[in-house]
Amino acid sequence: EFGVSIAELALLGGTRDVKDLRKLGGVKGLEAALQTSRETGLRDDYERRRTVFGTNTLPPPRQKSFFKLMWEAMHDMTIIILSYASIVSISLGIAFESTENGWFDGT
Repeated sequence: EFGVSIAELALLGGTRDVKDLRKLGGVKGLEAALQTSRETGLRDDYERRRTVFGTNTLPPPRQKSFFKLMWEAMHDMTIIILSYASIVSISLGIAFESTENGWFDGT
C-alpha cells in the first residue's frame, strides 16, 4: 500500500543513518513512499495510515514495585548515614539507660 514498510521506518528511526535514508531515495523518496508532502502534510487518510502503521504512541513505562523503590532508596548516602546513626543512638540508649526506655528514647 505504501512504498515503505514499518520495519524500514523503524530501522531508519533507530539508526538515524543517512545511508538508510539514501536507500529509500532520500527525503523526496521517503516523502513519495509515504504518500505525503512536506509542504501540505498528510491528506485525509488518517484511518488508513493508522491501520497500516499503527498509532504513534509509546507504551507506558513499567512501574517500579514498592520494594524496588525501597532498595534503590537504601543506596542513598543520606539514608545510609541516618540508618547507622539510629543504630548507634539505640545502642547507646540501651547501654546507658536500660532496655525498658533506652531503645525507646535513645540518648
